[in-house]
Amino acid sequence: MPADPIRDREKIAEIKANLGEMGPNGRRKRLRDYALFCCGINWALRVSDLSKLTIGDVMNGHGLREFFQVRQTKTRKTVRVPITNNCRDALILYLNERPSLGGHPATDDAEAPLFPSRKHTHDGLLRPMTRQQVGRIVKEACDEVGLEGSFSTHTLRKTWGYQAFQKGIRLTDIQRKLGHRHQAVTHDYIGLTDDDIQRVSEEVDL
Repeated sequence: MPADPIRDREKIAEIKANLGEMGPNGRRKRLRDYALFCCGINWALRVSDLSKLTIGDVMNGHGLREFFQVRQTKTRKTVRVPITNNCRDALILYLNERPSLGGHPATDDAEAPLFPSRKHTHDGLLRPMTRQQVGRIVKEACDEVGLEGSFSTHTLRKTWGYQAFQKGIRLTDIQRKLGHRHQAVTHDYIGLTDDDIQRVSEEVDL
């Protein structure tokens, strides 16, 4: 079953609040998942590219970069990804507290995964999250706020596309961001309904 985007912006805010909430010990319990969700719905990368990001991709010797470049696994094209304000805030929060979180030891290694699994390799190194792990986090986060539908790794990219369309971003620009060859693919991919198209038509009633 195809994945759904998150259409309700209030639900997006609710998911962020849940993932970033403070635990009884005064620490936020799921900051990795919080940062993953925030970045996933803003960067609109495929999970294969999101999960392979490293500390060095987003940070340099002075702090967080303004943008980074990633060569897409599927298309082999290199794309520039801005680190927008919400992503920057989430990453700062996550990376500042990362050393104190179990399974996420402090590291200055630029090659370390940005979103590591809690499982280590046999030689004790951190390894990236799998597609299945990311999908489970997304699904559970959507379930927690009572969303109905099919939610998976694709939900992250689709949510960006759907919300961009609602903001009035041209479909051609959304198509380019998502790396689709045809606009019709983008239209179907982000889950636009007849009601969505009608609402846009009514807002541009010349």
